[in-house]
Amino acid sequence: GDTNRFMYSATDERTFEAAMYLYNYDFDMQALYERMYMKHVKDLKVNAFILNHYIEDEGVAYYVLKDEDLKHLNISRERGSDFVNLLSSVDEYKVWLAITENTKDHNWRVSMRSRHIPVNEIANKYRGGGHAFASGATLLSLDELSLLLNDIKERINE
Repeated sequence: GDTNRFMYSATDERTFEAAMYLYNYDFDMQALYERMYMKHVKDLKVNAFILNHYIEDEGVAYYVLKDEDLKHLNISRERGSDFVNLLSSVDEYKVWLAITENTKDHNWRVSMRSRHIPVNEIANKYRGGGHAFASGATLLSLDELSLLLNDIKERINE
């Protein structure tokens, strides 16, 4: 599942060996894919909300889910970040973000993704980290969002 059907660059020979091992094991691959990729009506409503409210800014696409949005959509803060890749297949977007309000810790969690722009160093600057093309960060307030976006746009333009 973490390879997203062998799409990510970390996919290597070991990944295919593991897949071959599983393929030779007696299991229902169709049922597995259905469990992994089947969606619920609730997910479609979240997708619709995000697609109707996301923002694009010079190669960066992002959505913000405030606590009131999470409650309206009946999803957790963590689940709100799960939709970050909804914006991944648009050529013009070099980096895409999910920004969700974390009322428990009084901050905003950012999930950062890209195809070719390393985002982990930027995430480190904003109290986070991760992989080159998939990282997380924390904003103490939404006032920091413009700083984060500027850092990302500078990286895109390098």
